[in-house]
Amino acid sequence: MAQFLQRSLESLLTYCTSRYVSSSLQDVRFGIRGGHLVLDQVELRPEALQQLTDSRLFGSVAGTAVDECPDGRAPSVPRFAFVEGRARRLRIDVPWSALYSKPVHVYLEELMLLAEPHSAALQAVPAVSSPPPTLDDYINQALEQEEGARDSRWSSSLLACVLTNLHLEVQGISIEWRTAKLAVPFRCALSASSVQARSCHADGSPGVVSLDVQPGEVLTLHKRIEVHGMCVKSIPHGGDALPLSSLAQWPEMQPVLDGFGMSILYTLRSDALGAADHQYDVELDHALLRGSGRQIHWLAQWFFGSLLDALHADQLDASEREGDGRGWPGVVAMPASADALEEAKDAEAHASEGNEDAEQSEAREAVRRARETGGAFYHVRLRSADPSVAAARDTLSEALVQEHHRADRMSRIIERLEEDEHDTEMEVARLRRELEHLRAQHARDQVCLLSLRQEMAEMERCFRDMCLAKDAIVRQLCAQVSEHDTASGDKSEAKRPSPVR
Repeated sequence: MAQFLQRSLESLLTYCTSRYVSSSLQDVRFGIRGGHLVLDQVELRPEALQQLTDSRLFGSVAGTAVDECPDGRAPSVPRFAFVEGRARRLRIDVPWSALYSKPVHVYLEELMLLAEPHSAALQAVPAVSSPPPTLDDYINQALEQEEGARDSRWSSSLLACVLTNLHLEVQGISIEWRTAKLAVPFRCALSASSVQARSCHADGSPGVVSLDVQPGEVLTLHKRIEVHGMCVKSIPHGGDALPLSSLAQWPEMQPVLDGFGMSILYTLRSDALGAADHQYDVELDHALLRGSGRQIHWLAQWFFGSLLDALHADQLDASEREGDGRGWPGVVAMPASADALEEAKDAEAHASEGNEDAEQSEAREAVRRARETGGAFYHVRLRSADPSVAAARDTLSEALVQEHHRADRMSRIIERLEEDEHDTEMEVARLRRELEHLRAQHARDQVCLLSLRQEMAEMERCFRDMCLAKDAIVRQLCAQVSEHDTASGDKSEAKRPSPVR
């Protein structure tokens, strides 16, 4: 089963990647199979990028589908189309050994997208005959490539969980919108230094979301989107443009929105009946807005010349303007039937409130409100940091940077001390070895000294014995000499003649 799941997920990721990237299918499959795909100088498919503007894919993830409007009109289509896209690097990391605890990481570097007005762009982008694919379409496409996969609901659910927990990271993104049909032709660019989108817990900390819920419970998903260094630049061109020498420096010198950042915590609560509660907690940085008269004129021409025309073209009537979760073009709620609504109310009446935790109770209340307002309910909360808090945060950030530098210096000092300590330990070990050697040598010398002392004592005893023997011999010789002398004297007296009287 694990091998089948890996093949299915491999086919799915290969299919999704090759759909949006103009690259060799074999290279994509080989990289994903190894768990680490890296592609440089990637060309993106404009026709696939255009499908991202349709909400079908994201509606499928949320558990809802985008259908036609109640009056039969097609959903509102964005007034622009992507005509070009490229990235300096694409990297996909697949943790095959930890799919339950780690997300699939998709990393893009220096992503550039070019968009034009919808009518003009459609002439350059090849038409797509098939409707935009949903997440279920992607999963079924991968499962159908494996034998016996059509009956594997568990594999389909797990694949959906893996895709739901995708971690998308973009370092450097630029979206340029250009047109030459307005009264004052211009180009407008939206850029950001980094964009991240990942699954998270309720407090915003990174995590992996499980799609397995018990019958009667409410599914709760949390997504966190962070955008840093957002800039909006209006770039003039055409007859009313700046000189060519200053045109290249214009975006950097005069951005309309400079260095803006925001963090979005998205919470989705949905039940099996299709009712969904969408909550957006948006935290905004302090934005710097500025612009010259020429920039304001260009932006006004673009805004009033295209956006308002698009709204007037939709011809919203009074009933649609009242707003009950259905009215706005592009936002279509799934209505809940009366029978399903009554069954849900009966189920809630018989539910045990004592066994529900606070989060599940809040989710049930949110879904109930969504059902009563037509099937979907949206609420957005905006907040920005207090200036004093921001100043204190900047001060703390600077102090943190200084402490970080100080910690680096201390780390280097500690490393040097550890190196010196290591050298000292090596020297102490060497001295200890020498001391042990000297002690062993001293012990051997003590043994030799004891042996020498014993030999000297033995030699002294022998010398004393020899001295005593020598004295005895000398005395004996002296005695013998004395006896010999005495005997010789007696003989001489005997031989001497007696005197004559």
